[in-house]
Amino acid sequence: MLAANKLALEKDLGVSMNELRRKEIEYLRSSFSILATASSVLVGFGYNNLSTSLEPQQLAVDGTYSRLAVINWGHLSYNEILFLIANLYQLLWVSLSLSFNLICLFISMLSIIAGQAMALRGPEGSMDLAVRHMERQNRRALRKFGRGLFAFCLSFTGQAAMFFATLEPIKAAIMIIVGVWTIHTLLRYGLDIQAAFSVGENTVVRATWSGDMADLAQAMC
Repeated sequence: MLAANKLALEKDLGVSMNELRRKEIEYLRSSFSILATASSVLVGFGYNNLSTSLEPQQLAVDGTYSRLAVINWGHLSYNEILFLIANLYQLLWVSLSLSFNLICLFISMLSIIAGQAMALRGPEGSMDLAVRHMERQNRRALRKFGRGLFAFCLSFTGQAAMFFATLEPIKAAIMIIVGVWTIHTLLRYGLDIQAAFSVGENTVVRATWSGDMADLAQAMC
């Protein structure tokens, strides 16, 4: 009789733990989906900016035009040098933004596919392993997304430097103010959200049981 009750208790516990793990996997899948969607949008913007940065540029200097796609190093004016540096600076941050967001998109897509496949088709204990791996990849994807967003905002300052080079200080000032304000707001709100919603490793609740059967029976009574 006691053995039968013990087996029934273990069976009920296994069903309950699997249900909790399923909810954890659903939460992580939703998180990956949001990151993948946001990253794909930023990848589109980044690719468009990258294509624009790689186009041959023209700069009016003393009534003439110099095509910076073919640089004549012996006859570069100050404005042309500044424009070239600004263009390379913007290209750097646009490329980094595109790279980070592509990595975030890649991690999110593969984690959704592979994580759910492991949880569904793997041997006993695969759901625990899938949750742990998905949590680690979720943190990695969040870091890449944050860096990509930061690089995307810094590309504003590259566009501002190009406006300075073409003697358009008002446009440059607007781009710098918007870029700096956006970065400041992202950092401030990000730290505030992290402080408000973060759960420490020692306090997080997981779908695991570390006690013995007597403690479990007492807890379920």
